[in-house]
Amino acid sequence: MARDASKENHLSRGLLAGPLKSLRTKILVRWLVIAFCLLFWIVLLLVFVL
Repeated sequence: MARDASKENHLSRGLLAGPLKSLRTKILVRWLVIAFCLLFWIVLLLVFVL
């Protein structure tokens, strides 16, 4: 009985922590892509202006 309860707690913790981590990484990757695109366009504009 004790083992089943600990497995359930571990599984529920894993299920709760999983989406939070994946959501956090998705947000981080999205901001990195946005930052890279902005940097690319700024460099491109500077090359054409200068």
